[in-house]
Amino acid sequence: MGKFKNVAGITEISFDQNMQCYCPLGQAYCTYQMHVTFVPGEWIPDYVDVEKVVRKMSGDTLTLESATYALFEYIWNECEPKSLEVKCHCDDAVHFPATVIKYKEKSNEEK
Repeated sequence: MGKFKNVAGITEISFDQNMQCYCPLGQAYCTYQMHVTFVPGEWIPDYVDVEKVVRKMSGDTLTLESATYALFEYIWNECEPKSLEVKCHCDDAVHFPATVIKYKEKSNEEK
């Protein structure tokens, strides 16, 4: 992933991106509304590269939980943010509307 130094001292970044995935549990295609918020550390990701990852996941067989985990792990490992929250909301599944959240914050030793 492309990334650049956080020379401007940006303190928070958030973005939204939708993806269509096939849910193996409900056996139907769903729209997963991804919302990402993070406190960048030394690096800021190239947004085009993040969008490519999301688009590549679109069409895959993923549950809400596995889509959330995959995007979270990608951003956490590639950008090393101070904190990261990935929310995945779906309101067009065969079940009730649901939101899954994964959050992590670096410990003081890691910062």
